[in-house]
Amino acid sequence: MPKACCGSPSRRLLFVASLGLASIGLASAGLMGAWGLGSAQAATLLQKRITHRVQPDGSVLESTALQVHLDNSADVDEWSAYSIYLDDHRSLVDIETYAVTPDGERVVVKKKMHDTIESPGRGTLADSSSFRLVEFPNLPTGSVLHISHTVRDEPYFPAGSIALGSDDDIASLEVEISGSPNLRFHLDGQAEGWGPESFRVEERPGSLRVVGEGLPAVDPPSLAPGDADLGPVVRYTWDGQGTWDGVASWYQGLLSGLATTPEVMAQARRLTEGRATTRAKVDALLSYASETVRYVAVEMGIGGFQPSPPSETLSRGWGDCKDKAFLLVSMLDAVGIEAHPALILAARDRKIDRDLPSPGQFNHAIVAVPLDGQDLEVEEGDPVAGGYLFLDPTDDEGSSRWLHASVQDQDTLVVAGQRSALVRTPLLSHLDVRELTVDLTLEPTGEAHGYATLAFRGRHGDFFRRGLAALPSEQAEARVRSVLGRVLPGVELSGVTWEEETGKGAPEMTLAAQVQLLGLVQGSRGRVSLWVPGLSGAPDLDDLDDRKLPVVLTPGGVHETWSLRLPEGVCLDDPRTWEADNELGSFAQTVTGGGLDGSEPPRLTVSRRLDLHRRWVEPGEVPQLRELALAEIRALKRRIRLGACQRSAR
Repeated sequence: MPKACCGSPSRRLLFVASLGLASIGLASAGLMGAWGLGSAQAATLLQKRITHRVQPDGSVLESTALQVHLDNSADVDEWSAYSIYLDDHRSLVDIETYAVTPDGERVVVKKKMHDTIESPGRGTLADSSSFRLVEFPNLPTGSVLHISHTVRDEPYFPAGSIALGSDDDIASLEVEISGSPNLRFHLDGQAEGWGPESFRVEERPGSLRVVGEGLPAVDPPSLAPGDADLGPVVRYTWDGQGTWDGVASWYQGLLSGLATTPEVMAQARRLTEGRATTRAKVDALLSYASETVRYVAVEMGIGGFQPSPPSETLSRGWGDCKDKAFLLVSMLDAVGIEAHPALILAARDRKIDRDLPSPGQFNHAIVAVPLDGQDLEVEEGDPVAGGYLFLDPTDDEGSSRWLHASVQDQDTLVVAGQRSALVRTPLLSHLDVRELTVDLTLEPTGEAHGYATLAFRGRHGDFFRRGLAALPSEQAEARVRSVLGRVLPGVELSGVTWEEETGKGAPEMTLAAQVQLLGLVQGSRGRVSLWVPGLSGAPDLDDLDDRKLPVVLTPGGVHETWSLRLPEGVCLDDPRTWEADNELGSFAQTVTGGGLDGSEPPRLTVSRRLDLHRRWVEPGEVPQLRELALAEIRALKRRIRLGACQRSAR
């Protein structure tokens, strides 16, 4: 399965011309990024020609031919090295590389400038992935690189894909897939400037041909899907296994023989001894698999798909995501709790193509515990969907009441024999919250002082918990000061603290400090106003203009409460409420005052609440998103007027 990785996907796929990398691992790192490859460039692909031919033995010959015009000196640097992805099931058949300078000289790339580099990702102990690296000599601007190579891929599952786009302009594109009468295709994704006039698909029985001319470089806008810079992607399958049932059956076959052993059973029973409820047993075993069993991967060959035997993972105390997931499944089974492995794409800003099933679209494994027929106590807001409670033992600080944002709202293939099914995991936006609370006393001079807390829960809590834990105390305090300073411009901080909350399910980190804000109030002679800064959760309006690609959001809440004790004789002069509510979420700001009856000092309360309930917003839904963003912007920009109190009689 593809690694959760690879710096610039478009450049990676330009080289590899395939998405069929084999491994599952949440913590895998970017291969291309690790070697400094895949940066943006502005060369011109005079020709990009890719052919995939399925062979009678099920292998695929992937041929790539490129002619690259180096338009400027930056292109010379960017294209000085070209890489071809290989693996133990991907072998280089042939390669030819040379360059032609502007004066017509042919420059041959010597064999000594070809090298093979290994590329294990972060957290990977051993990996069969490698790159054949071709280094071009120093060439003048205006040179043309000629690159052609063929790779034989022997896929573990009959499926493949080709990304059509590039970071560079493409003068001429030709892609062809053929070789099996059972070929099925699906074109997914889009790119601006790739229209019917320059890009067409010719589909015939058993073959597909894509041709185009004058195709601009793919440059997706902000908040676009994470794979939008691939442009359109052609996915294909053959041999009749390209259904989700077929994928599940194929993966089930890899699990055969990985039975629960006496050692695993004994450990599971020890861990759950004295646990009175099914949920308590689930929590105990999940805690062990996630916290005690370390994440380390060995992904050699089919090991990129197939988990290690549970007894082996247990004895060595480490494994990758599929090892940890299958160990947890086995331990749950040992104490009478039914559970199944589930394949999923761990990516906050991407989703699988449901129309062309293949295991290569997944990069992670979690666990699905069916609710039916089991006395499993669940509460509202738990990670439950489709009749399953979902668990992720790779997350070392996770719980049975929370899933990391990267595996929320994703299609997951629950591998459960005849009951295998594609199920959408829940979106737990109520657990992903940023909450700012500020309690101030406003002096007649316009200065305000008091206390502020900024709590991060869920995805943001996990991010800050891990980030601050990795820093020495002085650096951690500097980071906390920086974060609070961005939220509260012009603030002076003292007594800075940060504390991790535990026992609430979702990770939570709270930053706090004594605060002093100078010049919070402006104006004089009855025309006094203040601006209350705060967090912003909606996208910028510029990112929503003329939107043709989906908008990928970070669902969750941004909640703020400001409480200000006002000087004697000063009261709120401008109560106001801003509201917007639609299918995507809601925004509300209320400004209220108190103390008009003289029973207490006058006060001002500003409450803001933005809640986003969707991760993926299609272009047709962008007007609703704009409505929420406009409401937030108007509320944040609005100054609040204060005036002399008009006290009511007591």
